[in-house]
Formats: sequence, structure tokens, C-alpha cells
Amino acid sequence: MNKQHQLNKLKEDFINCQKVLLAIGDETRQAILLVLMGMDCQTGLRVGDD
Repeated sequence: MNKQHQLNKLKEDFINCQKVLLAIGDETRQAILLVLMGMDCQTGLRVGDD
């Protein structure tokens, strides 16, 4: 795969993911998603009240 083809593929993938990237654009949302992806949760999670 040449460099131009790789760049075109990256651009296409980026365009296809724009809605998702917009939805997780907030740093707090990104941090939450990273924590959730790192957990081995089978039954769900509960968040405590502050």
C-alpha cells in the first residue's frame, strides 16, 4: 500500500468516524469510555452518589 493510498484510507476512515468522534469529544467522556473498556464487567456498573 503506497503512502497516498494509506492517506486516502485514513481520510475515509476519519470521515466515517466523525459522528463518534464528536460524541466522545469531551475529555471526561473519553476518560469514562477508557475506564469502561478496561473493565471486565458482566452484569453492569453502578455509580455512587456524591
